Amino acid sequence: MATTFARAQDVPPFSPLLETEKPPFFKKMRNSVVVTFQVISKKRVGVGSRARAGEDENDIRYGSGFVFSSEGHILTWGDNIKGNKSSKIQVQFFQQNEPIDASVVYSHPTKNVAILKPKDCLHRPVAYAELADNEAEVGMEVYCIGHPLGLTYNMLIGQVGFPGARQYGEFVELDNNRILRGKAGLDDKLALIQLNNIHGSDAIEGAPVFDASGRVLGMLAFCLTLFDFAIHHKELKAVIGEFKGNKG
Repeated sequence: MATTFARAQDVPPFSPLLETEKPPFFKKMRNSVVVTFQVISKKRVGVGSRARAGEDENDIRYGSGFVFSSEGHILTWGDNIKGNKSSKIQVQFFQQNEPIDASVVYSHPTKNVAILKPKDCLHRPVAYAELADNEAEVGMEVYCIGHPLGLTYNMLIGQVGFPGARQYGEFVELDNNRILRGKAGLDDKLALIQLNNIHGSDAIEGAPVFDASGRVLGMLAFCLTLFDFAIHHKELKAVIGEFKGNKG
């Protein structure tokens, strides 16, 4: 079922959430957000009395993602699931005690966006988020629900600083006079939204950036000093369209 946030009729569209609206907004929208896990198996080396050469151990990389379809498909940042061939991908929904296995069903290498499919989510209704149709505006308050530093289901509140940022090679252009070093390997002219006061950190990448109606303006992608960047919803829609086209 599609999950959005209904506001009072007398509230102007896209105005910031009232203080009384923020708790119910969070409680509702977190249901469409997941924790992603990449379990990377490797061989331990013999260090100390408790480790034996050749013994298996796992590294776990945490990330964020969100459900975008009634079938349970999940969008996430590609770096969250990059690893060796023996790694295992898992996701965990809100109020779920244990993670479940998932598979990568589509990956766009130069937008660095991946689509995951949990292996057993069809036996229950799935809450999913809707992508926005409106453009982000300078100063618009936004709400990012993710898992910074492993703090699961944390809501960060910020503002749109520059809605028309672009990735050019290894640089991000905010306007004709401001160039920042960005994320290497992304599409030229990739549409981004620059955010203020989100202060993203490890495991927040892939989190949805909601407007006040609960629709996704973008997906948090990477963070620079004092700057956070989300992939614009039109880029996410393009990835979903390619995925559906490849399914035939």
